[in-house]
Amino acid sequence: MPTLSRKTAPMGIAAGALLLLGACAGTPPPDDAMATAKLAVERAEASEAPQEAPLELQQARDKLNQAEQAIAEEEYEKARRLAQEAAADAGLAEAQAERAVAERNRQQVDSAIDALAP
Repeated sequence: MPTLSRKTAPMGIAAGALLLLGACAGTPPPDDAMATAKLAVERAEASEAPQEAPLELQQARDKLNQAEQAIAEEEYEKARRLAQEAAADAGLAEAQAERAVAERNRQQVDSAIDALAP
């Protein structure tokens, strides 16, 4: 019986390796998530985010760069997750910038109303 397991062990290892390779090959590159993340970062950069939410914008850029690196290393699930996080961070940066602009506008209106009051 020991000779049988010595013969089947390499086949079992080979079969396991093939399954692992097959699983990796089944995950396509996250082209859609990367495109969404790039667009979100570009939108945030074009908004007031560089001045009003620089930390959040930088986090989005960093995660986008990490996602690109993960794609280069063919770690597609990791790349997809990082791209989704980059898009979310860019959206947060843009929203915080819009909030800051709205707050400034509100303060200007309040000042103008106060100046008109007798």
